[in-house]
Amino acid sequence: MAQETSKGKAASNLSQRDILEILEGNLLLEHCPYFRNVRIFLSSGYADCKYERKVLHKKAFPALRAYCESLGFQFYLVDLFWGLGVDAAPQAEDAAALTKLERDGLYQLAIKEIKLCQLTSMGPNFVTLLAQSYGHRPLCTHIEEDDFKVMCASLEDPARELLCQWYRRNNNSQPPGYVLLRHQEPAEKEPWSVTHEALSKAIRRAAKVALSKDPARVQKYLMSALEKEVIAGIFSIKTNPNDGCYWIKRTFSDLYEQRGNDPALSTYADLTPGKRGLEFDVETIRSLNHLKEARMCAKYVGLESENIFEFQLKWQKNRGLDPEHNPSHSAYLESLCKRLTSGLERRIGDMAAFMSVLDVNRTYQEVLHHGAYCRSQGTSCLDRSSLSARIQTYLDGGVDSPLVIHGPVGSGKTTVMAAAAYRLRERSVLTKRIIVVRFLGTTPSSSSIRQTLRSICEQLSIVYKEDPLDIPADYRGIVDHFSRLLHKASSARPICIFLDAVDLLSPEDGALGMSWLPSSLPPHVRFVLSTSSEAQYGCYPVLCGLLCGHKDCFLEVPRLSTAECEEFLTHHTSCLHVQLTPHQHQVVVQSLLLCPLPLYLQLLVREAGGWTSDTHVSTESFPPAASIEGMIKHLFEQAECDHPVAMVSHSLGYVTAAQYGLSESELLDILACDEQVTSELQAPPTPLQWAQLYHGLAPFLQVGVGVGGAAVLRWGHRKVREVARSRYLGDEETTHARFQLLADYFSGMTKCQVCAHGDECPHINHQPLVLGTQGEQGCGWRGRRYNGRKLRELPYCLARCGRTRELTDLLVDFRWIQACILTTSCGDMANDFAHVIPVVPLGRNGRGTMYRDVRLLSEALALSSDGLNADPNHLCTQLLGRLLPYATPSGENRLLLKSILQQAIEDTRPVLVPTNPFFRVPGGPLLASMEGHRGAVSCITSSLTSPSDHGGVASMALFSSSWDNSLKSWDLGTVGVAKTFDGHTDRVLCVASSADGRHVVSGSRDRSVRYWEACTGQGLATMRGHTAEVNTVVMTTDGNKAASGSADSTIMVWNVDRQSSTFGQLVFTMKPLKSSLLSMALSHDDRHLAAGAQDGTVMIMDIVSGEVLATLKEQGPSTAVALMQLEKSNLLIAGSGYGGIKVWDFPSGEPMHSLAQGGKEKYAVTSVSAGPNGRLVTVSNKIVSLWDLKTGQHLYDLTDCTDVTCVHVADEGRLLVTGSEDHRVRIWDLETPPIPQTTKVGSGNVRAVSVSPCGGYCAVGGEGGVVVVCELDTLKAVQRLEEEAHSGSVNHIVVLRDARTVITAAEDGLLRSWDGEEGKCLQVFGASGGTAATCVAVSHDGTLIMSGDRAGKVVMWSAKSGKNLRSFADHKQAVVGVGFARGNAHHQMVSASADGVLCLRDFVSGKMVGESHLHKEELLCLALSPDSNFLVTGSRDRSAQVVPLPGGLPSVVMFGHKGAVTCIEVFSDCETCLTGSEDRTLRVWSTSSGRCLSSMFVDDVPLACAVGRNFTVLYGSRHGWVSTATYLSGGGGARDVLQKKLLQGDALMDDVDEFDGTTSECSVKMVSPSPPLEAFQAVPLVSRATVPIKNENAVKEEQPSESDEPAKKKCSKPLKKEQKLEGGEPLQNERPLESEDHDREVLKENAELPHRSDHVEQERESMYLGGGSERELGGSTVHQQQKEQSYNIKREGPPTLGPDMVRQPQSSSAMTTTTTLGGENS
Repeated sequence: MAQETSKGKAASNLSQRDILEILEGNLLLEHCPYFRNVRIFLSSGYADCKYERKVLHKKAFPALRAYCESLGFQFYLVDLFWGLGVDAAPQAEDAAALTKLERDGLYQLAIKEIKLCQLTSMGPNFVTLLAQSYGHRPLCTHIEEDDFKVMCASLEDPARELLCQWYRRNNNSQPPGYVLLRHQEPAEKEPWSVTHEALSKAIRRAAKVALSKDPARVQKYLMSALEKEVIAGIFSIKTNPNDGCYWIKRTFSDLYEQRGNDPALSTYADLTPGKRGLEFDVETIRSLNHLKEARMCAKYVGLESENIFEFQLKWQKNRGLDPEHNPSHSAYLESLCKRLTSGLERRIGDMAAFMSVLDVNRTYQEVLHHGAYCRSQGTSCLDRSSLSARIQTYLDGGVDSPLVIHGPVGSGKTTVMAAAAYRLRERSVLTKRIIVVRFLGTTPSSSSIRQTLRSICEQLSIVYKEDPLDIPADYRGIVDHFSRLLHKASSARPICIFLDAVDLLSPEDGALGMSWLPSSLPPHVRFVLSTSSEAQYGCYPVLCGLLCGHKDCFLEVPRLSTAECEEFLTHHTSCLHVQLTPHQHQVVVQSLLLCPLPLYLQLLVREAGGWTSDTHVSTESFPPAASIEGMIKHLFEQAECDHPVAMVSHSLGYVTAAQYGLSESELLDILACDEQVTSELQAPPTPLQWAQLYHGLAPFLQVGVGVGGAAVLRWGHRKVREVARSRYLGDEETTHARFQLLADYFSGMTKCQVCAHGDECPHINHQPLVLGTQGEQGCGWRGRRYNGRKLRELPYCLARCGRTRELTDLLVDFRWIQACILTTSCGDMANDFAHVIPVVPLGRNGRGTMYRDVRLLSEALALSSDGLNADPNHLCTQLLGRLLPYATPSGENRLLLKSILQQAIEDTRPVLVPTNPFFRVPGGPLLASMEGHRGAVSCITSSLTSPSDHGGVASMALFSSSWDNSLKSWDLGTVGVAKTFDGHTDRVLCVASSADGRHVVSGSRDRSVRYWEACTGQGLATMRGHTAEVNTVVMTTDGNKAASGSADSTIMVWNVDRQSSTFGQLVFTMKPLKSSLLSMALSHDDRHLAAGAQDGTVMIMDIVSGEVLATLKEQGPSTAVALMQLEKSNLLIAGSGYGGIKVWDFPSGEPMHSLAQGGKEKYAVTSVSAGPNGRLVTVSNKIVSLWDLKTGQHLYDLTDCTDVTCVHVADEGRLLVTGSEDHRVRIWDLETPPIPQTTKVGSGNVRAVSVSPCGGYCAVGGEGGVVVVCELDTLKAVQRLEEEAHSGSVNHIVVLRDARTVITAAEDGLLRSWDGEEGKCLQVFGASGGTAATCVAVSHDGTLIMSGDRAGKVVMWSAKSGKNLRSFADHKQAVVGVGFARGNAHHQMVSASADGVLCLRDFVSGKMVGESHLHKEELLCLALSPDSNFLVTGSRDRSAQVVPLPGGLPSVVMFGHKGAVTCIEVFSDCETCLTGSEDRTLRVWSTSSGRCLSSMFVDDVPLACAVGRNFTVLYGSRHGWVSTATYLSGGGGARDVLQKKLLQGDALMDDVDEFDGTTSECSVKMVSPSPPLEAFQAVPLVSRATVPIKNENAVKEEQPSESDEPAKKKCSKPLKKEQKLEGGEPLQNERPLESEDHDREVLKENAELPHRSDHVEQERESMYLGGGSERELGGSTVHQQQKEQSYNIKREGPPTLGPDMVRQPQSSSAMTTTTTLGGENS
């Protein structure tokens, strides 16, 4: 990485083509990775700029640091002289101090720091304070041989003697030359500063004379340290220096007019002794002016004027720069701070804007980081030809399995992988090969298999032009999507994936079980991965079992041969420009043979790199250690010798302890707060002290990418990290102290130990949660940018130092959760909660109220992960929807949950709030779901491990067997695979463990029984003797005996006592049964064995003697048996293949009782397990049932647990472990019963829903043809409309306003009207067997009904007679929506079909008045606004369109859904609408602007939706689920009522009738009261839309009329204000239709409706607009303006991807409109 270029191509030169090539895996493009880091090197003239440096450190740099932190950037200033006191000298520079620092290598260190700033800094990286002093001129540390000889020849003694005395020949340097002595210098007779001055003069004089013909060579020996830094910082970079370099140019205009006797002059200028005393040094002035004028101000290659801060001052006699007494000098310093701060902030702001664009595509940044790491590793090593040839053969061949590169730690696997990937790209320049590289563990996201696979999927999706938004959020979906993308590979575009160090993956999601890895690859796909072969890292044995049939796909990285040792040593030393002497080379080679690994070689070369040709070494003194661990310890010991011990141990301890590393600024802040470090140093550590330590440990201590893109310090190799952990975090006290201070720092509680400011110290970052409000893009909600470093490190540090209570308080804070979800991921949050609560609680520990509340919150976030990963802004909705049921007074007083919900409600953003169990709520029995197997799980067992094995704490060992030929043990802490047991050659059918969990026995279809050691996964014995598959095994409590039962009808008892001489041998064989053995069980005292057979026989035997004690007979095969002790009784439970479950006493065999399955059909019982507390668990028809053995009562079924193959009761009956056909092992808490989920109405998909206008009831219909009427607040069914029910699914429902009538359209081609109270069918429209009716609408007065069918026909019906009045065949495809549009100037019938055709016909004449084509893909749904001014359509193209009437062209297009729009409705305010989509979201939109106001992710696809009064939402989905929600548009209103009720502990589902939608915030009613069915009101005009109830607060109070009295009496409680029904009088008071002639009058009557009296129209407007005129509220005016402009719509191309983006309609021929108002269709 050190060879990478700067950020030159970052902002301006980065083309889309470059981005695509990088994503395709072009590793030859040397683009730097991007860090959110500003690292500035400050170069100055030391004493002459002391005032500038002081004021910059006091004002400018703290301001810059705060600005950077507000943008999410880390800020670090490198001023190597700050804090050393060098600039405190009142006169000239302290020459002795400077020369001492020079001998310590300070100036070489400065060049390294400049390069590091250029590599890791975004924007500014170099600032120089170059004034009128040339500065200190250090001695050359290396003089080339030719130069040294001619320079010595030009000198005379004593100068020549002095030069030869201090420079010694070093043949090891390349090129050979003479080096300055540092540590082995001769005895000094005078101060080093005097010797330095004499040497410096001699060298300069010799260079001028001997090298005069080559000015460049002369300048090398005359150059000051300041010029070297300027050259390195400005002129040595390949890119434009104006991107990050700045010059503070301060000039005293009258400086050279001063006399040499001015005491301050030597501080600000270079003087030399002359004839008249001190004079200006002409030589340095000339060099300085050449640097400033000829180079730094040069056109094209120098700095531009905006990067130069120039100041002209007047000299202050005897003081020079005197801000204390000279106001102009003080003003200069103030101006300097402001100008520098402003200039740097402007540049940092530009880079922040660039980074915010990159933040949108984090995959690109991830690819950049791994590509840079691949180049640095792949180009820095020699090629191991044998390995390269083998890898190349695999990549070019046709093998269909992955290639596994393995070897011991330090064997060079990473460099082999990097070199293979890099050279593959070199060979594939002319091809389109896609190369994906990931070096796992080098970035925070690459430690998680979920995030790694997701980033690879995003990369492949972009390359193959797939939509990245289609990638699922759940882990299993990501794995499946990854597999699907691999099948995109072709011969023209093959895929090569390199995953290095898969053993560094975190165990979450079962990553170490390798279930995500395809064992068989699609054509044209190559998959190379590497792992350590040591057993303790776990992955290699798993891969061996997974790819056991592909032995050729394992490539071992061997130790280095002697020839390779020679070759590698030569290569590494040449990279350091070192050539060892033959003797030294031989010593190193011999040492390397002790441990011939590349990492060991690297450590040896680091040690030998400092040798000169005079250094004597021997095999007795070298190497310091003969192992990698020993050499790393030697490295740390050297650091502790060269630097203060406390600083070394503490700083490296903090770096090791941090979860994702520490940035340099964070580390120095922490060290400044460390009392022990500051006491040892008597001050906070300086940048120089840290730089010396860092570069002394490089490259083993590296700068890598951290959370949020920060540049952090991390160990470069796993083994170095392990040794550092054992050395600096070895004991509990030290570990606690390190994590304690880290936790204090990230929580903002640290205090600087030497600064008087304490908590308000400006030099320490106090880690706020919110960093700044610098714009919305990429900054979270409302422009907030959260502190990602704090979010990730603080919970981990609090957990490690035992501050669990603080961590709990943190995790249950809504603001913290919101910040985590917006900044990190749900997976990271789950890891944080795992620090507080055990995933699987054992015994009675961790089951208190606090534990339950925290677990509920954790599970709620886990259940919400899909929605939150799709859109983090769903947090408020998700928490309210899943936790509200637990905050009601019916349960416990859950103050913690109420506090979270209170904070969620205080969030004043528009939000959809669930008002009944809208989602699957947490708190169920499922504790964990573990993945790892690649086949169905066949058997599960567990045991309590010995406390001595786990620090005195007992834990549960869990084992499972599978059809994938393996066994696995599971880690309940990480909820992942602990070990994999490979050895069986066929399906493993059964497993049993010893009581202490140390050994496991298994049986397989390969007819063998195997005995394993649990802690290592090693097979200890293979026992053969059965002639058929082994179906069942058991072990005795002491673990000395094992019994196996087989399909060969024999039981074999084996000796598994490892201390016995007959270990692994057969003890005896029993054949008590005549058919195959299916199941066995041992009694708790190991005396009795129960065996069940295929013929239904169950036998009880004495396991010692083999005697049969009892024979029992079942009806059907005895598929499962269990033995247990309940109280004082010994019980035998047997399940049969015919569904029976019987309980006997044993060994007597006396029957006790039978357990009967419910239902008519009986299914085989395939597994049984029981606990000592009397709980029995059975599996039948793959469903798990729980029973009480004491009473024989069936308790409940685990409905969420399907496809179960086996069960096991553990932890004394508290836990249940299940295995399933989906390859998963699940753990359940049997002390937590299942909870009721979302209300279910019916069994099929809900295709139609409708809400009564009064808001009390709803009607739901779907598959099966039955319509259910429910209370809206509880969704409790009160009536089923099943008399003469439809024979097909119900497609559409309309509830009328007459308080009784429901209209349905169904798949059987019929329309039916129903009495909603009596449940009777009133009228049938159409003939049976007709084309399926898809939609229906009712006229405003309820006299006309319009329907559409699947054939494209629209029919007008008489509501009274049920006759067909008129029909139209306008459509060629299915009609998806119809409606009556009646406005002030138009009276139209609206219909739309799936092909996007919208037809408008005159209400009376039936003539076509308009036709338009909407959407490019299938039209799925339509809704008409209550005011009939517009309609809204939804399509499979993921968009919704607002179409004004009577025009017909879309005026607003709403984008944001990631799936087809399945349902749509318009709210009563006509300014908002609701959409549902296949992406499982409901969204609320502004119909005027097209902006998404709120969204909610639901648990299933919404198929139908309806809206009611007060912005109530009802939606139905698959499997009969129905739920409700309410839209809250802002603060106040129902939100305030909800807060009040939550604080008071009232029921949250009560009526909120104080607010009815009159305010601009759209205050709403959570759930309406529950009136009887008579209170139903009609839904006029609208297809799938609900007209609002008249605004109560907008109507003056008056006495109810007689016609209103019946409706009022039928409400469940009196209305507070008069509430007239819409459309005037109730339907029963309308003029009756006496004959069929009146059917014709109906059409005319509807046409005359707009001419009713003015007060009726005003009243209707008041009802529709919710109070006030439409001019005031903008209800119709907005749409009228859109209607007028609908024929002049700007045409644009297709919208770009992005959430909630609004585009004008696309230009296409399909959007033409033909309109003839009042006449025939032209």
